[in-house]
Amino acid sequence: MRHIALDFSARPPIGVRIGRRVAVTVLVVGLAAGGLWGLRYLELRHELAEWRDTLQRIDRRRAGEARRQPAESAARLKAELQRANRVIEALSTPWADLITATESAYSEKAILMGIEPDTERREVRLTAEAKDLPAMLEYLKALRQSPVLMDATLVSHQINAKDSQRPVRFVVTAHWFDVPPETAASSQAEADAAPAEAAR
Repeated sequence: MRHIALDFSARPPIGVRIGRRVAVTVLVVGLAAGGLWGLRYLELRHELAEWRDTLQRIDRRRAGEARRQPAESAARLKAELQRANRVIEALSTPWADLITATESAYSEKAILMGIEPDTERREVRLTAEAKDLPAMLEYLKALRQSPVLMDATLVSHQINAKDSQRPVRFVVTAHWFDVPPETAASSQAEADAAPAEAAR
């Protein structure tokens, strides 16, 4: 007797099964592609946010530079004015009178090494070198007798022990008069006479 095999699972036709497989494959590929595009979208959003932050920083930097420009311009103007004032002060220094005063104190035993005027304080700083201490004192006395200078004061002195002649390097400060030499001379004479009268 011939055996007959019966299948009651009601399997779909082969065409239907292939179609389902294709659909599943397409779905999987679509989901994968969608996931990749989602990641790329997030990356693009992150890059866009970074670009926006960069642009904002650039804008803030430009705004800061624009605010600093007036201050920098004011600083440059102040520096230029200070330089101009120094030039004006240098030009207003009574060089002729100062040179005359130092020349009047000239001695073969003492020579002038340097002169530094301070126009703001109307003070001059003289650096000189004398043969010995008495020559230094003579030079100081001659400066005090100048009709141009007043308050000539010995600031410092140092004997050069390395030199066999032991010269003395010294510094004197004095103020110059802002009055005609004749008036200055009389004022200096009165100032010199005052201690003598007080001593009587």
